[in-house]
Amino acid sequence: MNSVTTKTRKLRKFAARMALEEQKIRERIAEARMSAGLTQAELAELCSVHKRTVEEWENTYVPWRHLEKIASVTGRSQEWLLHGEGELAPADIGTRLQRVEGMLEEVLRRLPPEATSQQEARS
Repeated sequence: MNSVTTKTRKLRKFAARMALEEQKIRERIAEARMSAGLTQAELAELCSVHKRTVEEWENTYVPWRHLEKIASVTGRSQEWLLHGEGELAPADIGTRLQRVEGMLEEVLRRLPPEATSQQEARS
């Protein structure tokens, strides 16, 4: 066999392994989201992206630049999202509560002033 054919076969095997790894990462993103009790729309809002983007993360491509945020929001480590190893259980409840409170404050800051004043009037 010539070296070009051998290199082509090796490249194809490598590409197939990479595609399989990316599929596993997408599956772990979906698993982490569901374990955190979040819908795709909720994860999208917490990551400041559109719901369709989260659908794509779970079905089409790996969101490399968003992995840290996904890990933070879902209570999983980036290592677990990437390799399925490391921190499997969500962070302790106190840490998660603080994180959710921070995210809620961020969402409230983005609301128009009239929305927050209406909410305060109901309370």
